[in-house]
Amino acid sequence: MRTYSFADIYCLKGTDLRTLAEKLLDPTEVGQLKNSSKAEIGTRVLDTLAERGQLRLPGNTVGTSPPTQAPLSSPASDTESHAVFDTLQSKMDSMFEKVIAEMAEMKKQLRDAVQEFGNQQKAHQLELSQLREQVNNQDKVNQVMQESLSELRAQLISQEKSTVNKVTELTTDLAEREQRSCNVIITRLPEESDEDEASLRAAVVDLFALTASAVHVQSARRLGKPVSGVAKSRVVCVRLASVQARNEVLRGRKHLRDSKYSTVGINEDLTKAQQELKKKAWPAFIKAKAASIHCYWRAEKLYIDQKEYCCP
Repeated sequence: MRTYSFADIYCLKGTDLRTLAEKLLDPTEVGQLKNSSKAEIGTRVLDTLAERGQLRLPGNTVGTSPPTQAPLSSPASDTESHAVFDTLQSKMDSMFEKVIAEMAEMKKQLRDAVQEFGNQQKAHQLELSQLREQVNNQDKVNQVMQESLSELRAQLISQEKSTVNKVTELTTDLAEREQRSCNVIITRLPEESDEDEASLRAAVVDLFALTASAVHVQSARRLGKPVSGVAKSRVVCVRLASVQARNEVLRGRKHLRDSKYSTVGINEDLTKAQQELKKKAWPAFIKAKAASIHCYWRAEKLYIDQKEYCCP
């Protein structure tokens, strides 16, 4: 018995196999197939058609040898058998073409899906590469920002320290200015070898009398230690009762020009910071004096031709 594929038996789908078997087979065989399954009946029908040379299956050729038995049916049965065969063959050809078309479509869809998957994979790889590059760039940016923040933090700390120092210096300087606000400094006042506090105070009172200033001297003292063999007089720091008294003395110092104290100078008691500023502006004061330009001092500030001088 021949073995048939699924496609061979499938070509009989929709056909009344028992009716077809009764037409093709003898009554004895039909009786034997009474309790057989459709697959067994279909197989016997295909065997019979193949023996008669009337079965053409896809991929197969017509039987290679002529039938060895005489046909069991009449010419009318042969006609009907040919009609059934043509119908089966037509269905089989149509179904086969449909399967081929569906397989071609499935192949195309599969190819398109594979191509689309490849394109998506390339796109994902490109996107992943771009993301990786962005992450690397972001890491570099973060590193630069971290370094910039560190530098900025260091600058801020330095500026903060500098500001604190400046504020401290300014606060100290202001407090010192306030403490010295009632003082005057006398330069080039002759110093006697046997000078004491009482004699120094008497000399200061005599000096202020020439300035037309009737002020009360609270204290007078020489600054620094005396140096033996040096004729230069030490400066004198004089403490007055008020700022007004100090200003009165400073205004009257011009009267010393034609007196025995013409070489004596009377100035404000400046702080160290004020002295540094005055020292920087001193060359401009000398230059203005040489050019006969009116100039004067107010504490550490120099005024030339009624305008405050600013050091470069």
